[in-house]
Amino acid sequence: MTSHPTSVPPTVTSRLTTAVLACLPFALLVAASMSLAVRWTTSGDLPIIGDEPHYLITAASVVRDGDLDVSNNYAYESTAREVFPTDLAPHAVHQGSRLWPQRMPGLSVLLAIPFGLGGAPGARAALPLVIIPVLAAAVYRWSRTCLGPLDATVASVGVLACSPVVFGASQIYPDLLVGATALALVGWLWGSERRSYLGWCLYWSVAGLLCWLHVKYLAPTAVLAALGAWQLRRDADARFTRASYLTFGGLVAAGPALFWAFSIPRFGNLMGGRGSGELNVDLPTALELFLGLHIDQVHGLFVQQPILLPGLV
Repeated sequence: MTSHPTSVPPTVTSRLTTAVLACLPFALLVAASMSLAVRWTTSGDLPIIGDEPHYLITAASVVRDGDLDVSNNYAYESTAREVFPTDLAPHAVHQGSRLWPQRMPGLSVLLAIPFGLGGAPGARAALPLVIIPVLAAAVYRWSRTCLGPLDATVASVGVLACSPVVFGASQIYPDLLVGATALALVGWLWGSERRSYLGWCLYWSVAGLLCWLHVKYLAPTAVLAALGAWQLRRDADARFTRASYLTFGGLVAAGPALFWAFSIPRFGNLMGGRGSGELNVDLPTALELFLGLHIDQVHGLFVQQPILLPGLV
């Protein structure tokens, strides 16, 4: 009789080794992004510009004062020049003696401790530490639907080893963080594994909190809520009672409700510190963003520099 070799189930050690080897490339990407962020910020090659200093001043208020009144923080910045080398006009709204930040404070709250520990370089280094692992998990999950572990790892590294991620993850703006989070949520939603009650609670909570990073993310919250409700209906079983559904609805509604409770008393509207200005986009800017996001993926760069179009083609 001919003997046939039997497959040996993987041991715990082999599984851990495989997991470590799979995570190693992503850890190197995180380390590279954090190192570049710290080096370029301290050297001035990648200065704090645009809205970044305003996010950091709000972070300073959170970590040092435990509030969102940035009046004393802008006053301190005007003499200390902690985050910006020249005079900085406050992006804030007066309410009596208080000064409330125009930008939604969610990103500043996330960066408060890193900023308190390491200043602007610490805040910038913290973002890749969050964004790249979230993106890696989301892309790897999608890749595993049609690829083996090794191929999925290689494909995921290939997707993430690019300038918008390695160089852009440290920019102090909420967009890439929200994009990575939304991709991870949708990937979890479409996964084939059994979704737990705790997983659903986290899904609804995170989806509801996106508006705290920018009011425009109320739209993704609505989309994620619709997709989640559709998938939850398909997953419905004895685990989920009427109380479960009420809990999920409460979790996703809590973020916008708290956002409006913060915005209305301070700014008198539902849109935050900039009010209806968040919706005012002129036609040329809208076309530029549309072309950038849907053709060259860099916010209309080839419209500003048409010479790049042959390279794109």
